[in-house]
Amino acid sequence: EMGDALELSNRLGSLLYEFGHNAKQIQCDVVLNVHVSPEGYGISRLTKRFPSGVMMFGHKDFTWSHVADRSISLSDSRGLTGWGMLKLVREISYTFVDELWAAAAICAAGEGLLDKPLLKVVPPEDLVRVKSEIPEARRLVWSQLWDELSATSVQAAEQVFAAGGNAVFWRPELKKTLGPRLDMGGELINEIKARFPELEKSTLLYRLADCYGLFKSLE
Repeated sequence: EMGDALELSNRLGSLLYEFGHNAKQIQCDVVLNVHVSPEGYGISRLTKRFPSGVMMFGHKDFTWSHVADRSISLSDSRGLTGWGMLKLVREISYTFVDELWAAAAICAAGEGLLDKPLLKVVPPEDLVRVKSEIPEARRLVWSQLWDELSATSVQAAEQVFAAGGNAVFWRPELKKTLGPRLDMGGELINEIKARFPELEKSTLLYRLADCYGLFKSLE
């Protein structure tokens, strides 16, 4: 079987090398093994108390990963499609030209609702109206999200990690709801900052944390 796999690999490699991009040939290596992990796996490596879990806040989706004995239990985890920042955007009675850009702008505006990020997606004449609706939309979406999670293992988790591009936006609600059980991945975040100082104040810190944790575990 290994011989067949190697032959297939060689054939695939030969085919790939026939392709190019911008008049340049592709440089690639064909591997026989691929490691696939569920979302939250990289951050779950930080777990010191069990059961625990990882909340991943994205623009489009939200994921709760249940961690038991250093492994993620898919049957006890939950993915909520459409429950990312876009859900908050759609609770606002304003038609944004691009909802993903609006999600990013609201996240950047934060709890203080800074004007500068919002003005990238809302004209000045509509700014006051949009800003007035965000706090209520925020309260509503968080309440609905927590209701959705009430049937999961989040209630029993001794340690809950929060990551993903929008984790910082929801930090006030997370702190209030989870108290001392909340962990924003400080240990991992500080390590990323140390290795990549240019990300010190970037939202990429929380977007990259899970991937970085995964690569770190492979070392």
